[in-house]
Amino acid sequence: MCKKIILDCDPGHDDAIAILLAYGNPDIDLLAVTTVVGNQTLEKVSRNALAKFVVELLDFFGKMYKQAQGFDYPPVHDPCAVAYVIDPTLIETQKVPVNIELTGTHTLGMTVADFRYPPKECNTYVAKVLDRERFWDLVIDAIKRLQ
Repeated sequence: MCKKIILDCDPGHDDAIAILLAYGNPDIDLLAVTTVVGNQTLEKVSRNALAKFVVELLDFFGKMYKQAQGFDYPPVHDPCAVAYVIDPTLIETQKVPVNIELTGTHTLGMTVADFRYPPKECNTYVAKVLDRERFWDLVIDAIKRLQ
């Protein structure tokens, strides 16, 4: 039986770890994350907590991907999807047939994009090139707005 919890945080680095531990534990049902007011307004404390959490999360994943995969930087798939919605000119895409491989022939439960042939009927656009500088400018701008 999962323990239902609500995390009440102040904007500190340990809160990011607490959120990761709670969110990543199958015995925990994280219902909400709240912030407490100390000597600042609730709005400012919440913005600070979120901004610090994002920075610390990127740092954490950067180190983990470097250690586990040898990547210089962590992949940021979901933020890229959001960035594309905000500004489609950030990402060069190509219309490509994409399937989910369920049999285990090539992978299991992963998407497979077939770049070999011109696309037949398909409605999938695959991201190929990211304007990294503009993407990170967008991310940094969003973080600054939270402070």
